[in-house]
Amino acid sequence: MLATGLTALLAATLGFYPYSLKIDHAPFPVTGYVTGDAPSLYRFFANQPKDVVIASLSEEANQIPTFSQRSLLAGGEGYLLPYHPQYFQQLSQRLLDTVQAQYSPDLNQVKAFINRYDVDFWLLDQKSFQPDFNNPKSYLTQLFAQFPVETQPIKAQLAAGVVPALSQIPAACSVQRDGFRVLRAKCILKQ
Repeated sequence: MLATGLTALLAATLGFYPYSLKIDHAPFPVTGYVTGDAPSLYRFFANQPKDVVIASLSEEANQIPTFSQRSLLAGGEGYLLPYHPQYFQQLSQRLLDTVQAQYSPDLNQVKAFINRYDVDFWLLDQKSFQPDFNNPKSYLTQLFAQFPVETQPIKAQLAAGVVPALSQIPAACSVQRDGFRVLRAKCILKQ
């Protein structure tokens, strides 16, 4: 009797589910799939050698492994799941090193990062050097919140108008794709 009642309740709940989504103007079914928004960027990376390494703090970079089948040095949400403590620690360190190098005013620190991790490309988006730390939904705000102690000096630098070295790399070292700037690491090393 109890099982029949639970079955009826479950059926009624599942039957109402699509309508509740419609009320909230949500798609049905809810899959959690992410749609890539930068097809020419994905094609660009897909045409690069399979062993390239891409450094980036851009949210769109998380789509590159799926749509281009190329590797990120470290990614954002979804990449830092603690599958294993050493995995989590290694990727956290890579992500923190990427943050520190991307915002460093010292080009030698950027070059050392490129050499250490054998980076081939650096993906920057339009907001890379003007993050909106007042917006809690901003991807960079959330990223910086993961490392509050380590990123506080970077926030202070940006607020003081200190210019990151990567923002001054000449256009000859980059390619524009879908509103993103892709820097060639070999060209950065020659600067």
